[in-house]
Amino acid sequence: MLLGAPNSMGGAERHLLELATYQHHSGIEVSVITDSNSELSKNLQSAGVKILGVKDSWRYNFLNNLKLRNLIKREDPDLVHAHMAKSAQICGAILKSLPRPILVSTAHNLVKGDHFRFADFVICVSGKVLDSLMLKRFPKTHAITIRNWVLAERFQDLPSKSKIRKHIGVDGSTLLLVLLGRMEKVKGHDTALTLLSELLSKGIDTKLLFIGDGSLQSMYRRKVANMGLANQVIFYGFSSVPEQVLPAGDILLMPSRKEGLPLALMEGMMCGLVPVAFSVGGIPEVIHHGVNGFLAEPENLSQLVEPIGRLHANETLRCELAENARETIMSNFISRRAFQEVDKVYAKVMKADQT
Repeated sequence: MLLGAPNSMGGAERHLLELATYQHHSGIEVSVITDSNSELSKNLQSAGVKILGVKDSWRYNFLNNLKLRNLIKREDPDLVHAHMAKSAQICGAILKSLPRPILVSTAHNLVKGDHFRFADFVICVSGKVLDSLMLKRFPKTHAITIRNWVLAERFQDLPSKSKIRKHIGVDGSTLLLVLLGRMEKVKGHDTALTLLSELLSKGIDTKLLFIGDGSLQSMYRRKVANMGLANQVIFYGFSSVPEQVLPAGDILLMPSRKEGLPLALMEGMMCGLVPVAFSVGGIPEVIHHGVNGFLAEPENLSQLVEPIGRLHANETLRCELAENARETIMSNFISRRAFQEVDKVYAKVMKADQT
């Protein structure tokens, strides 16, 4: 049984969807607790995965806890796998009063509180996330790093750059920066707009493509208008298939203020974009500075401007780094190996429970 939050299809939700789909097709009896009206639920149902719909299942309150406890007790699973900190906290509170099942949790972001204290085992999506968990004195023998992944099949038949650019109204000669992520403060859209203004002031023909939605979308639209950037910024909106849009870009911009190990980074690299990112969370575990992308100190705008200028002036360098970026993901972050590692975790904790 898997438990996830009912957000739109962000990285953690994509992670859960692909894991549940793999388990379903592998013959594992799997069900997912989530809001039955969520985007995640619709995608899971399309994949044939059983949904146990609970409205606001991730909210921590007495009534929700009682509903979830009764549901888990009725279904009587061998193992519950909770994704994200809130889900882990809720499941921990519920399951400590039940004789079973085992609780495995996945930490998708840096660990700040004690949400995972009741978990039997924690999977961390990056080494940096694991380090943050260890700072909370979680037992080292009960945690592991299994880095985020992508499904290679999603990136086999990508549309051409020219076709997508024609659709979104971007000239072939324009340098297109792409920021893929929900529109929240943590993702740094405000930094991206300041960066765009700086690049334009240097005479670089640049546009910025935002893929995603979120609570700050209206505010960013107003900011774009106030900055006089309406002709340079494209609000594409949410896409459940970002790989059908990403190939339009040249550079994947990631000015995030914090991250675990963003799936958006891997998706962009698989689509041939060169990543330029702040060095936060697990991002340096993927980007090797000057080899497959560029890293900048957090909030250091000039360290973003300089490599983007280089990439704009040197198409050969851009193509070389784009190829290296794709190869990095193909060699190290493909789903098949990660799924096998998750299987091993399940087997380990089930075996330990029987002894």
